[in-house]
Amino acid sequence: MVTKYKLISVDFDGTLLDTEAEDTILLEDIRALERAILEGIKVVVCTGRNLLSARKVLEETESKLLGKIDLIVQNGAVVIRDEEDSPLFVRYLPSSVAREIVSLIREVRGAPMVYSTLHSMYAIFVERGEFNPVLMAYIERRRRHTGIEESVIEVEDVMEVLDVDPVQVAIVDRTEKINRLYTLVENEGLDVAVIRTRSRLGGGAFWWLEFYDKGCSKEDALQRLAQLYGISKEEVVAIGDNLNDVGMLEWAGLGIA
Repeated sequence: MVTKYKLISVDFDGTLLDTEAEDTILLEDIRALERAILEGIKVVVCTGRNLLSARKVLEETESKLLGKIDLIVQNGAVVIRDEEDSPLFVRYLPSSVAREIVSLIREVRGAPMVYSTLHSMYAIFVERGEFNPVLMAYIERRRRHTGIEESVIEVEDVMEVLDVDPVQVAIVDRTEKINRLYTLVENEGLDVAVIRTRSRLGGGAFWWLEFYDKGCSKEDALQRLAQLYGISKEEVVAIGDNLNDVGMLEWAGLGIA
């Protein structure tokens, strides 16, 4: 018996978009997703990007259909239903854990990024100073792409904004620094979800290391959303390309890499 798929979950960077610095989905991909929606299939974007960035990509398609789809952002930490910006659910990283992570990032001389909540318009907080080329490109592109200068806020000390729980803490840096940090976090035994993905900028020499509340993942959020709609895993198609997509590709009835 052939399964009729009812939900398609698709990644952005490396799948619909070439890199984390790209924002334009190909017209043929836009039309394919629109056809799926018109056929009654639920289409969901499942990305590591946050709401501001993901929403902007969809706005630039000028597709009314894609402007109303559900969004799983920040690797499953936040789920936005339809075009509403109020989250269906959010996983917060405890501020006490976030502080420990920032301290470890400083130990390897990295630049910590703290991703805030809806109350701060999903801004990213970074510390003033020199940035590596990939982080600089990411920050510049984010400000230009969103059209909001305050989408990235430079502060003296990101610890100042950790009086409340953030959604995530992250770093993008060269492979050797990321490996050292990963080892430090493992040795500390922090109760946290760690997602490591290769950046598509910097010639393959840079990686992202992102920290979320324990249990956070794309597949966890996708499973919750599918259950909400009464859709079984066998009726789900997941499309992705990077390490953070592996879980949802394995969970879905059909995984396409």
